[in-house]
Amino acid sequence: MSMATIHISEDDAARDFPGLLARVRAGAEVVIENGANPVAVIRTAAPPRRSISESIALAEARSKDLGYDKTHVLTFGMRGIRNNYESVKGALLQQSGVQGVTAGSSEIIDLNMISGDNDWDGKAANQTFILHPMWVDKDFLSFFKMKLVEGTGFTGTAADSGHFILNEAAIKEIGMKDPIGKRFTLWKFKGTIVGVVKDFHFASMKQKIGPAIFLSNPGFLNNIYIRTNGPDLAGVIREAGRLFKQYNTDYPFSYSFLDDDFNRLYQSETREASLFFYFAGIAIIISCLGLFALAAYTSQNRFREIGIRKVLGASVPGIVRLLATDFLRLVLIAIIIALPIAWYAMNQWLGGFAYRTDIGWLVFVASGLITVSIAFLTISFQAVKAALTNPVKSLKSE
Repeated sequence: MSMATIHISEDDAARDFPGLLARVRAGAEVVIENGANPVAVIRTAAPPRRSISESIALAEARSKDLGYDKTHVLTFGMRGIRNNYESVKGALLQQSGVQGVTAGSSEIIDLNMISGDNDWDGKAANQTFILHPMWVDKDFLSFFKMKLVEGTGFTGTAADSGHFILNEAAIKEIGMKDPIGKRFTLWKFKGTIVGVVKDFHFASMKQKIGPAIFLSNPGFLNNIYIRTNGPDLAGVIREAGRLFKQYNTDYPFSYSFLDDDFNRLYQSETREASLFFYFAGIAIIISCLGLFALAAYTSQNRFREIGIRKVLGASVPGIVRLLATDFLRLVLIAIIIALPIAWYAMNQWLGGFAYRTDIGWLVFVASGLITVSIAFLTISFQAVKAALTNPVKSLKSE
């Protein structure tokens, strides 16, 4: 709905100031003119809150426990290293800045491989089960500090090729009780379940944690993960690059950090939050200019009244309160109108996340107080200036 614009003369505004305020409260934009020149533009402005709420939601997503530790972890594709993984792993572990090395077939941040070709003890004839498979080495769970709920991890022996580790979501979806030792088949790989790992986030928070399965086969490993201690990072990257080029002479060395990969999952949301911040700032500046102009106009229009009140003993705070009351009432009305709209908009936006934060009432209270404070500071400059004017001067000028 577009905002109605009303043009009135300066004299008409002076004669009918209560009517002018009523029009602004109704949502109109009022332009006060002196001849053909506008001297003030007045509008109500609902205080923007979505930028604050979006920032809280994104901060919550980034600080949430993912079920694994991604700090100080760099990763890169192995290519030719795959056949020499153990020797490269040993060389990296010799570096002073390396705390651990592991490998997997996919990126743990975004596990996008899926399969429905599976079977297990007790599967119903028409039951469909889609899960996300990932091949890992024996140190994968300990490297990422993932927690085993039941059973054991991989041991690094040939027997691991016949073992599976499922997450809690997978066990829950297939309804399996006492899964350890139960038969499971994925594609042509047959074996038994030896462990159940606690659920972990392998996609954006917009998606619910799905079923996942870990397998062991060195021939399927594609990505190396290196955990560093921070200070020796440059040396670790240099050594990793040297080892990569040793087995991949025709390919450039390219790496990334898991923290950066994770942040990229929310790139569009981060950009949207930034845009809301910028537009919120512009809206606040425009609203403050309108309030400042209206406060200046009102102070000038009530110049004589202020002088008489001061002669009769009115205090400076009392005059400031008198001038500010009407404006703050408009701001409070705007806040009351904006609150349910902001709450609805934020809940709609957060509805896109399977795991979401709750926007508490304190966020709205804080944004409302900030809005009132900004409006009061804008108005008080002109109000205090008018209140401090010598009453003799104002009465003499009239």
